[in-house]
Amino acid sequence: MITINWHITERCNYRCVFCFSKYSASIELCRDLPSATRLLEEIYSYFSRSFENIKLTFTGGEPFLIPELGELLKISKEIGYVTSVITNASLVTRKWLEKYGDYIDWFGVSLDSAKEEVEKMLGRGYGQHVRKVYEVVRILREIVSRVKIKINTVVTKLNYTEDMSHIIIKLSPHRWKVFQVVIMKDAPEEAKFLAITEEEFMEFVRRHKFLNPVAETCDDSRESYLMIDPMGRFYYRDKNATHRFSDLILSVGVKKALSQVKFNYEKFLRRGGAYIL
Repeated sequence: MITINWHITERCNYRCVFCFSKYSASIELCRDLPSATRLLEEIYSYFSRSFENIKLTFTGGEPFLIPELGELLKISKEIGYVTSVITNASLVTRKWLEKYGDYIDWFGVSLDSAKEEVEKMLGRGYGQHVRKVYEVVRILREIVSRVKIKINTVVTKLNYTEDMSHIIIKLSPHRWKVFQVVIMKDAPEEAKFLAITEEEFMEFVRRHKFLNPVAETCDDSRESYLMIDPMGRFYYRDKNATHRFSDLILSVGVKKALSQVKFNYEKFLRRGGAYIL
């Protein structure tokens, strides 16, 4: 199994202090459905030679800002992908889920704290994020109960001492992923304040061990993700906390573009990337 993460937009309606989704993309390829379809077909054709299951995750920025998201999920399912979307949940509606929910296999929601005040300090919403997550998970289970739910938590200086057991038990996700916050080289000072040591991160992990969180340190995530930016380029985070990009995939082909970035498949497996669907 392999997973491709397409960051279809860097735009977002939230302002998370630690966010690294600032690639200065001049175009959003996903807005051009014929070109986006061609990209999805070429990627699937390339990776299907080696992998039976290819998971495609639409993320951002906030992917629900893209009107074409539902159609992209539909097209992806028709091609053969296992589909996934990662969202802050703020723009998800019952109407959208009723129309496109059948094209989603995994639905990921970002939640860093059980406390609204902490989420607000992190820039994750404006004081209503936790409530919205509960609401969306409830509606999702009503409309498309077969969809697997994933919670993503970024662990920072503001939440590494928190006990999130109660909210995780209540939400009961199929998978809970916890990340040590990554601070990019060009991050603003307020983001650098959020940095924690690996031991502080593991303190958070140990506190929740009975919930089996999938823990990912800064080193675990480096060069272990296959990522595509909004313009349609592979990219990765190097050891200097800087993003490096390939040429446009549609211009040079998947094989050549992939050769221009670093991706460690063994590291992908070690961090639990090939989990059971």
